[in-house]
Amino acid sequence: MSWHKPLSGLVLFLCLAAAALAGPDLVCTADLPTSSGPLPDSIPTDVAVAPDGTLAVLYAREGRVGLLRNDGTPRAHRGLPAPEQAPPRLDPISLWVGPWAEPTLLACEAGKRQPEWRLTVRQGVLRAQRLEGAELALPAVAAVGPEGRFYALSGQTLHAFGASGVRQYRVSLGGLTAPRAMALDRQRNVYVLHALGLAVFNPKGSPRFQIDGAQAFDLAADDRLLTVGRDWVRKYATDGRLLVERTWQTSGRQVVAASLTPSGEIFVYQRDPHSGSGRVLRLSPQAEELEEFPQPARFPPGQDPGTRLDSQGRLHLWDPSQAVLQKYHPGGRLESRAGYAPQAAPTGRLLRPADLAWDTDGLLWVADTGNCRLQRLDPQRGWLEPVAVGIRGGVVRGEPRQVAVDGRGAILCVVHPPSGQGQVVLQRRDRRGRLLWQGDLGEASASPILKLALAQDGSLFLYRSDSRLTVPVLTRLDSRGKTLARVGGEDRNFHLPGQFASRISLKPEEDMIAFKGGVILPVGGRLAFVNSRLEVFDVRAIRHARGATLHTLPDFGGGAVAQGQILYLTDLANGVIHRIPLEAR
Repeated sequence: MSWHKPLSGLVLFLCLAAAALAGPDLVCTADLPTSSGPLPDSIPTDVAVAPDGTLAVLYAREGRVGLLRNDGTPRAHRGLPAPEQAPPRLDPISLWVGPWAEPTLLACEAGKRQPEWRLTVRQGVLRAQRLEGAELALPAVAAVGPEGRFYALSGQTLHAFGASGVRQYRVSLGGLTAPRAMALDRQRNVYVLHALGLAVFNPKGSPRFQIDGAQAFDLAADDRLLTVGRDWVRKYATDGRLLVERTWQTSGRQVVAASLTPSGEIFVYQRDPHSGSGRVLRLSPQAEELEEFPQPARFPPGQDPGTRLDSQGRLHLWDPSQAVLQKYHPGGRLESRAGYAPQAAPTGRLLRPADLAWDTDGLLWVADTGNCRLQRLDPQRGWLEPVAVGIRGGVVRGEPRQVAVDGRGAILCVVHPPSGQGQVVLQRRDRRGRLLWQGDLGEASASPILKLALAQDGSLFLYRSDSRLTVPVLTRLDSRGKTLARVGGEDRNFHLPGQFASRISLKPEEDMIAFKGGVILPVGGRLAFVNSRLEVFDVRAIRHARGATLHTLPDFGGGAVAQGQILYLTDLANGVIHRIPLEAR
């Protein structure tokens, strides 16, 4: 007996079952054209509907929001694109800590190998400044001079930059192998720690002297010099006289950093290269041991900007997992942390906006992703004070990529760390934007696509797909965060009706749209309807009323349902908003 006929019959049965579950095509009765946008070629990327029927349309590329009547005629356009003055992510390559300026880093744009940015701690965050007039290359180290200039050593050439970031002059040094740290004294002599020890040059680049075997050094505000080797410590006066020398046993530990306090005390950080654990020693002005602070295991990142000790014995180090510069008391207490935040644009300026939603007070909330904030628009008064967004226990500045409003007026937003490292979180905020609650949604390193939608009963639908999931996951939670239903993932039970091998995958620009206790999901140019039990019970194609040809939409953007009857759906391919009546279901 042949198996071909039974198998072909089974396939035919499944195809007929799937076709039976698909309802009649939805008819698009009107398109809101691009002429309603702020520019002739504006492409709408998302839409939200206010209770009074006003449509808020997001034009992400133009950085604008349009307020339209429900027939598509414009009421107003708000916002302006914000110039991107600095990249969204920078990777530090050299850290300088000294007595006459805030900690400063030399950095590359993420994914590039050209150091052209200076990061400085200001008011608890790292501010970026582009360095101009020099083509720096790796390896490179940086320092701030007593007169305020910023110095970068690239290869064998020292570049000096003024307050504006423009290079003022350069000096050739020579004879350096793998520089690791640098400092300048009040006479502009240059101290460079490299593979052979500490090399010192005069302002014109001529060698003055070298201390072989130095593994760490510090230059005090009055030009006193501290050098530390594998098994010795030396302290020099401002005129170069040797003041103190002491030898010791390091038990195989490497010298990582050292500092000299104003009173003459010495701090030295040593680390075991195998276990990563270490200690910070506090020494008297005569280099006698006063105190020992055990240190937890720390391993330098792949691109290590260095670990430094300041003049108070505090450890400064870069944490790449959270993209923050941390300062620790030697006893282990975290005293401060500073994350990189591109300078926020003025109110009403939008940089890569990603989502928008109306609240119960008639305010429009916009996820101003590139500026790491939420913006609020009052249709009558204009833009209100922005709400800065960070991740509690993580980065200082986070990227809101989804925003929604629940029935009690609370603001929900999905926030990603700009670095792509750490946790993506769901936050609940009050009507003023103050953080009330936060929960983890997963690792940002998996490049997740996360979408949320709020039902009228207060329940939350959460969609997730990432590089680690074979099948996306859809979850429904109650207003307290308790899971009510879940499909997808390892269960593979999240698919189109009768099509068990199908995959319901949303693109980053597509929306999950709340509708009558369930959600609507765009799938391959069609719309899948999901009920409160997370069952895909209907699939509809879209047909234009003006013709008989089936009109599918390969490039959905955002969408919204008005009064439970009209679906507004942005079409990125054709640059329009479709108006689609939804019959009673």
